[in-house]
Amino acid sequence: GFDAIHSWGGGSTENGSYLGLPLLVLLGFLAVRYRRVAVVRFSTVLGLLVLLLSLGRKLALAGTTHDIPLPFAVLQHVPLLQDMSAVRLSLYVALLAALLLAVGLDRLHADGLLQPRRGLVAVLALLVAVPLLPEWPYSFERAGTPAYFTSGEVQRIPRDAVALTYPVPRFPSSEPMQWQALSGYRYRSVGGYLITPDESGRGTFRGGKTTWERITGQAAVGRGVQLYNPGTAMQLRLEMKRLDVKAVVVADRLGADAVIELVTMILGRPGERTGGVTVWYL
Repeated sequence: GFDAIHSWGGGSTENGSYLGLPLLVLLGFLAVRYRRVAVVRFSTVLGLLVLLLSLGRKLALAGTTHDIPLPFAVLQHVPLLQDMSAVRLSLYVALLAALLLAVGLDRLHADGLLQPRRGLVAVLALLVAVPLLPEWPYSFERAGTPAYFTSGEVQRIPRDAVALTYPVPRFPSSEPMQWQALSGYRYRSVGGYLITPDESGRGTFRGGKTTWERITGQAAVGRGVQLYNPGTAMQLRLEMKRLDVKAVVVADRLGADAVIELVTMILGRPGERTGGVTVWYL
């Protein structure tokens, strides 16, 4: 079911829209049967409204997005609401569905309709639950944290000193932030998976880039040969002095060889290979 709705609301990362057809049928039955109950009317109407908003700006059917605007498109022009993420509204859809289900089942029980039909209730519960079960086994990717950050070697960086890392922590890759956390926040880092203002004052994940990030970011896309030139060296030396950098840590990732070559030329000496990284202490 998830494959059919992963693009609703603008992306799959936080999508919790899927409720399953059996549950929707049951909710519809409860909504109609107990429509005179105020809380049922409230959860039904508000739930449908939030569901519609959670679908995003344009209509998507069977994985194809059509150029048909939905009500959420209006919010992109409303101050304070323009940066809302439609997919996160699915949390409230689930909340209102749970409220409707709880009240409806309680009313069915009070009406004496559940007690003599325990077998039917069990089958219905299975029908509702099975579509919501995740695929098994779970898919995952190992973090592959370099051993350096969990070893005693990282203690050679002075406490709270600035350390330049490669890769730089930045959306969509946050693994260097995990390294920092696993080191007990031994050092301070530049960059981060966070929103900062751009030149126009609008929020962006890519604001406030340092010279280090701007230059070494080329290595990850195969442009390592362009990393070093006299102007680059001067810019990086000035930035490292301004930030009072005490260490440079280059992890074994795509483009690392070019970054290692760059830092070696700038500092005039090779780094130390240890725990899956090459590190210079300044």
